[in-house]
Amino acid sequence: MPGGLAQGGPAPGGPPSFGGPATFVQSSPAPPPATPVPQPLAAEGGPVDLRRAALSGAAPLRLASNPVNPLGDKPEVPGVRCEKGHFNHPKASNCMRCGRPIPAGTPQASGPRPSIGALLADDGSVWGLSRGYLVGAQPGVADDVQSGALAPISMRSGPNHSMGPVHAEVQVRGWSAYVVDRGADGGTWLQSPGSQGWDKLARNEQRELPNGSHVSCGGRVLTYLSAWPA
Repeated sequence: MPGGLAQGGPAPGGPPSFGGPATFVQSSPAPPPATPVPQPLAAEGGPVDLRRAALSGAAPLRLASNPVNPLGDKPEVPGVRCEKGHFNHPKASNCMRCGRPIPAGTPQASGPRPSIGALLADDGSVWGLSRGYLVGAQPGVADDVQSGALAPISMRSGPNHSMGPVHAEVQVRGWSAYVVDRGADGGTWLQSPGSQGWDKLARNEQRELPNGSHVSCGGRVLTYLSAWPA
């Protein structure tokens, strides 16, 4: 998608700023620096209209080990259907497709999981999250991509940073998204909604992504925008 994201932050030496939960016009925070103390990188761009996107803290989780589902597989998950039969998140009060209300207490059913949201890059690129991704300078060389377990997101590094060929992984499990560090130099960083700083993930560590959280690797920023209730 054309366009970019506005970035900004405090004076050099301070932590990158964060303006709150994500909205349809999202400001991406400055990525963490190549050194352990986060500092902002300045860049400017235009807003991104996510309505045109193709949709077609907390204690750390255990280390990731299992691959995600193949690209062509839409796993069955619990959810609710509106009166037109559209499948939605189990906490949805209105249908995402037709807008019809879904009464409280509607019985749950199993169905193929739709996209859970989108990843929005600092250059305005958007990827729908109906599957998992591998992020890096050359993600296409990885076995996970060549086998079809993950889709590639190829990104160049930001100034004064390095992007590993395979740097980070974004998984989709159930109705949730997770980021996994893949051991590249510079590490993978996470800024949760409401936080003013960046947390560096340990090697192979995974974290669940709340709506509006920012992931930085190689000096670039990806923002997770959920399409569903928390």
